[in-house]
Parts: sequence; C-alpha cells; structure tokens
Amino acid sequence: MGYTFKYASFPSDRKTAMTNAYNSIILPNEGYDVLSLTTFQDLSNAYTSVKSNPSWSVVSDWTFTNFRTSTEIANEADVSVVARCLLGENSNVGSTAAERQKAIRCSAKVIMNRAANGGYGGSDYRSVVLASGQFDAMRGQNTGATNPVFYVGAINYWAYSMWVAHHMYSDMEPFNTDEIGSNYYFFYDTQAASGGSPGAFLKANGSPCTSVSDIISNGVYYQNTHQQLTVKSAVASVIFFSYKTV
Repeated sequence: MGYTFKYASFPSDRKTAMTNAYNSIILPNEGYDVLSLTTFQDLSNAYTSVKSNPSWSVVSDWTFTNFRTSTEIANEADVSVVARCLLGENSNVGSTAAERQKAIRCSAKVIMNRAANGGYGGSDYRSVVLASGQFDAMRGQNTGATNPVFYVGAINYWAYSMWVAHHMYSDMEPFNTDEIGSNYYFFYDTQAASGGSPGAFLKANGSPCTSVSDIISNGVYYQNTHQQLTVKSAVASVIFFSYKTV
C-alpha cells in the first residue's frame, strides 16, 4: 500500500519553491492554454510506499518500488505521468540548467516519436512512458520520478518538465522539437547511476567507446542489442540515437 501526500501537507520551503518555479519558469512561457498554479500544485503529489508519516529530510522514507504499475500512478493524470518520467530520466544530467532543460526537451521528443511510431508500447504518451522494460525512472526503486517535489533543488526542473509535458498535450509547440530528428527513439545516459558507461557503445572493430565524443565520432553498435546506430546526438552525458537492425 502506498501513501499520497498532496500540496497542503508539503513543508513551507517546498510550497515557496513551487510558487517561485511556477512564476519564473511556467507562467512566462504560457500562451492561451495556461497551466494554472493550482493545477501545477494538484499534479505535484508526493508518494511513499514505506511510511505513512515520512520525514521530508530522510530520503529512505520516500523510496517507492515499481511506480509504473502502482495504484498511485494509475490515478495520476497523463501530463503528470509524462512529466515525472521526463524529470526522473534526467535527474542527474548536465552541469547547467540549459543542458538539463535541453535533455528534458529531447527526451520528450523521443516519447513523441515513439507514440507516432506506435511500436513502443502504444500510440499515446502515457502508454509509451509506462511500457514494460523501457524507462528506468518509472520502474524499480526510486524517489526521482515518484516525488518531484522531494528536493527543493529539483523543483525548477519539475516545473520545466511539467511545462514541456503540458504542451506535448496541447496544440502549441513552445519548445524546440527539432533539436533531434523524428527517427530518434532511444536515449542512454553514459553516466547513469544504474551502471551506464560509454562502453555500452562499440566501434566498428568491436572495441568499446571511451567517451561521449568517442561515441559521436566512432560509435557504430549499441552493445546491449548489437544494433547498428544510424544517428547520434548528445546532450551532456546522454546519447540520443536511432538504429537499424543488422
């Protein structure tokens, strides 16, 4: 059984940070299809499967296993599900806000591409994000995707992820969807805590790549499937790519 914590129960520093993030990140970039502050707050639920009375300063109190199949996510709005995936998949990407925001946008384009293709779990964004065996942030044990307001320092990125996800569902295109192509279906963080490394990509002679730049210049195969890369692009430590079966 999981426990849900809504905005009213958040500590005051989270509430202040959320309002500031809304005013500085979401509101200035909205058009006619406005995501309201109240909606932003309502879609920012925090969850724990461990304790009914967790401490906001103890990370282990907020661990949640396999959010993808939980009752909590089943009741979560589509835009919030997608935003949690965008945030969780990019929680440690880049050394600047610009890099992480670009990674979030490019990850959104991958989700859009998969939905358009229809062969990656479904033809809608929610189904793509929750497809079995796909996005690490939505399965396994984590606090990143499940609890976007757990860390004050992450709230600006949660606001940005929500802004991008909101407009994935609107008829506006406020973020640059041309930074990667329509044939990009995958991304891989070479510095991921779950064991990512440049060596997951191989050169033509079969030797492992040793850096992101090495992958861009010389990467030919993705080692896990030994499928040939056809397009490569990088945002910080994250490689966005397509492939063809060989």
